[in-house]
Amino acid sequence: MKKNDPIAHLDLINAARAGDESAFEALLEAYEPLIDSMSRSFANVEDDSESGEDLRQEACIALYRAVQSYDSTQAEVSFGLYAKMCVRNRLISYTRKLRRRESVLPLEERIKTEEDVTQGVVAEEAYMELYRRIESVLSPYESHVWWLYLSGQTTGAIAAKLSKDERSVQNAIYRIRKKLRAALHPNSSMPE
Repeated sequence: MKKNDPIAHLDLINAARAGDESAFEALLEAYEPLIDSMSRSFANVEDDSESGEDLRQEACIALYRAVQSYDSTQAEVSFGLYAKMCVRNRLISYTRKLRRRESVLPLEERIKTEEDVTQGVVAEEAYMELYRRIESVLSPYESHVWWLYLSGQTTGAIAAKLSKDERSVQNAIYRIRKKLRAALHPNSSMPE
């Protein structure tokens, strides 16, 4: 893949959204120089390598979220610029949050905060695992319907947005619920 090939990047973005981990890894590799340089620019000179790694992890999370939220139908903003802004904004938020906590909290509270951060990372990993499990059982159409449905849209609005019959959307939601019950609760006999 060419480093700045927007067509290849869009293909990888779509594949990563569909749950292809190797596609996201390819994007991560392509944007590694951006992640490294931005992480270094936000690192404090006195910080140890552990906090630098935390910044890098935050940047990787921001890249993942950029892949998930990038609107490939618009042409005004390239994915590279969008990803850069997402990473930058996440690192700004992260460093501000750290500075606030460190300036306010005594040592005992800082230790407790580190435990909270660990729990947050575990929760984020659990969310990502749940996301992967959901995406693995749904077709692309069902996935699109499901995320629109979760965002609060009605079946009529989803049908209009996807240029489908409302009954098709209702049937998709029924299939989705059935698949998710089977995937998330494989040993339970939940009524349909």
